[in-house]
Amino acid sequence: MHGSFIVCIISLLFIFPLESQDHQRYWIFFTDKDNEVSVSEMYVDEILSVTDSVTVRSRWLNAVSVPAAPDQLETIRSFPFVAAIQPVARMARPQPVPEPGHPVDLQDRYLDTENYYGLSETQIKMHGIDVLHTVGITGSGVTIGFLDTGYRWDQHVALQNAQVITERDFVAEHYSDDQLPQSHYDHGTWVFSVVAGYDPGTFIGVAHDAQFLLGATEDVRSETPIEEDFWVAGIEWMDEMGVDIVSTSLGYSTFDNPAYNYTPDDMDGKTAVTTIAADIAFEKGILVIASAGNSGATPWRIITSPADGRYVIAAGAINANEDIANFSSRGPSADGRIKPDVSAIGVQVTYAQVGSSGYAASSGTSLSAPIVSGTAGLILSARRDLTAAELRNALRMSARRTGEPDNTFGYGILDAPAALAYPVLRQLTDGSPALQTFLTAQDGLIKETVTLHLRTSNDPDYSLYPITLTGPLNATTSGLYRHIFDTQYDAQSLRFIITARDSSGNLIRYPRGTAHEFYLSPVHNLVTVVERVIPDRFVLHQNFPNPFNNRTVIRFELPHDDRVLINVYDVLGRRVASLTDDFYLAGVHEVTWTPRLQASGVYFYSIRYGGTTETGRMIYLR
Repeated sequence: MHGSFIVCIISLLFIFPLESQDHQRYWIFFTDKDNEVSVSEMYVDEILSVTDSVTVRSRWLNAVSVPAAPDQLETIRSFPFVAAIQPVARMARPQPVPEPGHPVDLQDRYLDTENYYGLSETQIKMHGIDVLHTVGITGSGVTIGFLDTGYRWDQHVALQNAQVITERDFVAEHYSDDQLPQSHYDHGTWVFSVVAGYDPGTFIGVAHDAQFLLGATEDVRSETPIEEDFWVAGIEWMDEMGVDIVSTSLGYSTFDNPAYNYTPDDMDGKTAVTTIAADIAFEKGILVIASAGNSGATPWRIITSPADGRYVIAAGAINANEDIANFSSRGPSADGRIKPDVSAIGVQVTYAQVGSSGYAASSGTSLSAPIVSGTAGLILSARRDLTAAELRNALRMSARRTGEPDNTFGYGILDAPAALAYPVLRQLTDGSPALQTFLTAQDGLIKETVTLHLRTSNDPDYSLYPITLTGPLNATTSGLYRHIFDTQYDAQSLRFIITARDSSGNLIRYPRGTAHEFYLSPVHNLVTVVERVIPDRFVLHQNFPNPFNNRTVIRFELPHDDRVLINVYDVLGRRVASLTDDFYLAGVHEVTWTPRLQASGVYFYSIRYGGTTETGRMIYLR
């Protein structure tokens, strides 16, 4: 069974009596708002005349959730203002992740005060998150919300200074706190700590300087209402509180009554109410990151809601060897979209334990989602001008399989520095279009080497332009770089690559894969990554035209990025021209020779690339 589940290992399950089977929970969708900003109170009063209570009012969905018996439901269905009725999801017993056992107590593993990340080192460094931390990007100025179980965080040494704006327990508000087991507070605290923890030398969260909203919407008791309606109420509340990013490690697929189960066909981005609400949040400028689910090794297999959302980032899980976890839910969505969107470590991820100052490790896409969410917070912290659409694109278009996405890894493994470097087009106050990117390196950049390799879709060669550092970060060469286009740039499409060298001389290239380049269509104002044709071997072509009397072009093909040196010699072996000595990207390139004072005759051109030298013969006629 794969109902509304907590997608991580939980060691204790509490069994409570079922609700009356005569009173199921339903979402009642209205046809209009009766000229009101929120849900029509007149419609609500009509509903209350039939059923005992209204659990949640959703202004986003223009709907209410209610408990109703079959005869009450038929009366409600007859109201002219009712557009549709849909059951509220219930929880089946959580499925254990098929990875090693229960949480492992790490309290006594080691506490190395000289090792800043301590127990969290692997989960931070494998995604390059430490690179952003090194230059001071730690999440400040961003609000991240969590929708999960309850939270007990303020007594743990790693969380007691977390900047929690406020928290709200929708489950306890409905049932009362004394009805809920201790385990109600575990999972939410674990997930929250992966982002918010700060215990130098022992444990560091991904975006520990962010501000946080904590919403408890999940009831851990088996076979009791999990209630999508709490989730919807939670995300609407977070919108009112000014949230930027919402992280949720929950999934919905089945009901107590199998007759109302979601099916794989319903994971289409437009059926489940949590999915609909998550995509509405995106339209309001909020990015939702959701666990893909732990069903990869079960008959259900695929992602669950709200991870199926069209604009939701669904997080898959990998292990420390960057292999996909067998439990990580696969795609595609029912309407054929790539899912998950990105993958992050979700096997033996360290988190803060509840009720102690200890730490534990566990597995599940529950724990990969906060890695992605925290990284999104870091990017937005450094680049507050990014829209939700640009932030979503930054995560997907920078992952390590972007050019060849699949339904196992999605667009690939999360890459924090590459996501931070995601380029965007901006309009300056004078109307000039500018390309902006945020580049960083642990040991600094040689800013003079930051270069834009730009070409149009019809031109196989690149023109090189410098990119200017406009916003240094903490007096370093990491920061915001910008290239201002001439107003006559190709308005149809641009293809480009950005390169730089760090202070050790190592090449940094975006997009990462040598077989890819960025594609920018100003019409859509979003950058995507596209494949480009890469030669399988080094080729030097005959110059053309040949013979020539004014200028000639030398074309060459490179299978790898490298430095290229091209010189021209006369028949006596004297160098008469140096055409290039520069770094070139893999691909097809051209250089031009226009003789100035040379006499007519035979000349030779020589190209040196990657330890190989090739020559060609040409004839110049004045």
